[in-house]
Amino acid sequence: MSDETKLTTTNQAAEATEQTCNPRTARVRVTRPRIDIHESDSGFVLYADMPGVDEKSTEVLVEKNVLTIQGTARFEVPEGFSEVHREANQRFYERLIRLPEDVDATKLQASVRNGVLTLQLPKTTEARPIRVQVNAG
Repeated sequence: MSDETKLTTTNQAAEATEQTCNPRTARVRVTRPRIDIHESDSGFVLYADMPGVDEKSTEVLVEKNVLTIQGTARFEVPEGFSEVHREANQRFYERLIRLPEDVDATKLQASVRNGVLTLQLPKTTEARPIRVQVNAG
């Protein structure tokens, strides 16, 4: 993968950060989901681990070639039960990823299954390699 087509992530150092979202609220723990990125001639596929999220609580935005993925995992008490002890709280996920110029953000596709967000990031037609057949003679 060349340097021009590499997806880059921001804030690589922190696994989770605390941010103040609103003066009225307490500090909110924001977790950076772990990601895997794979490249082919036609584009990239990105997998983000976000346990507890579903399609209703996940948001994907692209602005100025920066991909933002966000999600909220809520852990609710099952119907018919009362809470006795809780260690899993609501969790907020967020990750920013700088996209290379050759990604066609208008054709991005996203799906989530079992807490894994999958993004299909196709390359622009101009960025795809063209194979030329070589003939004898």
